[in-house]
Amino acid sequence: MNSRKEIMMKRKSLCLALALLLCLPLAGCRSAEREAVESEILALREENMAKAEGLLAEEETASAEPEEALSGGETYAPPKTDWDHILSSEYTVYDNKIYYNLQSYKTIPSPYGKGQNTGALIMHAYTDLSTLESSYLCPDPLCRHDDLHACLYTDWSSSSPVLPADDRTVYMARKVYDNEYSGFVVWKADLAGGRQKVVYTPKDGDLPGLVGVDRGVLYLVDSKDVTDTEDRITDTTNYLIGISVATDEIVSERKMPEDCRILFIRNSKIVYATTKELAECDLSFGNSRTLFEFQGRGAISAWYYDEYRDEMWILTVKSGYESGKIWRIASDGAAEEVVLPVPSVIFFQLTNSKIYYCAYDPLKLGEHPSDPNGTVDKSGGKIYAVDRNDPAGKAELVYDTHGETFLCNPGVNTYAVFGDQLFFRPALLVDYRDPLTGKNYKVMSIANDLFMHRVDLTTGEEEIIRFD
Repeated sequence: MNSRKEIMMKRKSLCLALALLLCLPLAGCRSAEREAVESEILALREENMAKAEGLLAEEETASAEPEEALSGGETYAPPKTDWDHILSSEYTVYDNKIYYNLQSYKTIPSPYGKGQNTGALIMHAYTDLSTLESSYLCPDPLCRHDDLHACLYTDWSSSSPVLPADDRTVYMARKVYDNEYSGFVVWKADLAGGRQKVVYTPKDGDLPGLVGVDRGVLYLVDSKDVTDTEDRITDTTNYLIGISVATDEIVSERKMPEDCRILFIRNSKIVYATTKELAECDLSFGNSRTLFEFQGRGAISAWYYDEYRDEMWILTVKSGYESGKIWRIASDGAAEEVVLPVPSVIFFQLTNSKIYYCAYDPLKLGEHPSDPNGTVDKSGGKIYAVDRNDPAGKAELVYDTHGETFLCNPGVNTYAVFGDQLFFRPALLVDYRDPLTGKNYKVMSIANDLFMHRVDLTTGEEEIIRFD
């Protein structure tokens, strides 16, 4: 569409043509010059009207889709999706795919070469959010995924989530099994070329924490224990390691302050939490700025960072799940409590338009042999949604387990919503017979807490994503 300036220039040309027309001599019959000017006037008038009508249509379209107002009077065009601009503590999304780890109890050849082992086999997988097709990360269609030496996309008992660096490069921390070294390493995988390589070996061989990729650098947290044999005291020092994505070389290594849990790194800024505050600092842990201060001791149970609005959302807890509160922290550091229709929140997820949450609503699902309170789902097995711009407004029940599964145990079973698709890891209820008393109980099955569940919130269609 043309601008108002362009239309004003056309009007100026029209006025000049009219002036020229008035200056031409009148005659009984039209001169060729006068006919030419009249034709130009007619053409300019028609073009000018067309441009004006086009501009009016453009303005009407813009007014029909008003921009959302932010604090300070700023406006922005809402992102097209709910997952391309919000960093999360609970899931990894890149290039329209959600990455996660699947697990299955399997009997496979021992990684040490003798006998068989039965336990949790971990497989990296993803779901394409545009097609809803799920695939294992391993690109080999003939791979059986049961040989820990042959398939580097599997692990035994524990493994880090997959961390994408770009559309073909991912990182993962997994264990290696050989005669010379048995411990965790950080692998870099080229999914398109089918190549993998070790880019980092932890100081003590423990599982490192992959933080994220920022400005071409992979950041991870490693630790080293130093034991004073005389005093029998072991001190643990944590390190923030930076590895170049392009060269695989270590470009930085810094000791981390005590009581520091890094949430994410963005634009060379570290956002971290302690038991006293949420803060940000530079990559040298200098120039620290407090974003949120706990009243007393506390912890952040879940967090989200909205890059478009430059604001943090956190769930804080003090003494158990019944104390959960959501806070919004603006870019200027101003914090406000987000009041929902319930007094306490177990878990929540933020999207561009909604807040999904579980309330503290204990639901007893069965007796338990070692817990006098029984088998209890603190969340009540329900997920609600409210409008992000009106959190205290009417809540919609979007999913209900009806007491058949454990829905949300923070830190173990959490969920994510992308558009109209809900993903979560349910834990099934199973019958357990106490061999001593002979009594039957309903308990949460850890063995079945090993798959991803997808629910279409529009159609109600459900899919279980797991090993065949």
